[in-house]
Amino acid sequence: TELTVYGSSFRTDLASRTRCMFTRCTATDIFTTGDRVGQFRNPNQQKCSGNVVISPSAPGDVGVISTTMIRCLSPLASTADTHFALFDISLNKGISNQHKYGPTCKDGCPVMYYYYALPQLAFNSPSIGPLIGGTVVTVNGVGFIGAQNTQIRCKFGAVESAQVRF
Repeated sequence: TELTVYGSSFRTDLASRTRCMFTRCTATDIFTTGDRVGQFRNPNQQKCSGNVVISPSAPGDVGVISTTMIRCLSPLASTADTHFALFDISLNKGISNQHKYGPTCKDGCPVMYYYYALPQLAFNSPSIGPLIGGTVVTVNGVGFIGAQNTQIRCKFGAVESAQVRF
């Protein structure tokens, strides 16, 4: 997945050496369920204990795009249990990350990247409707995470549904 990082003062002169780094987090590092999902278990902790993976390179617009934009490719999750990774930027081809010099949240927390399994659709009901639209369609399946982390959207061909309820 392509990940775009917005900020300021990115070094375009170091574009060939800039890499995105993902340190995989484990369940001993962070909460994986509940109200504190994605937060460190120890409030003083700022790092994850998993292995560090350097963003793969790809042809095209990946790397330092401008002084305000970097694009990266997220690496594969190592296992089905790997859901979070701590994101950072290296200015020396991944030899070391920047820690406090990389991107941070407004409140000083580290930036987390969330991996998710693609939802699996089982069936929808009804399976047909009138051309004028307006039919409520119920979609059943597993892996719908929208209530927690992202906005669920439905498309019928190229047309996005105006209203979605989870």
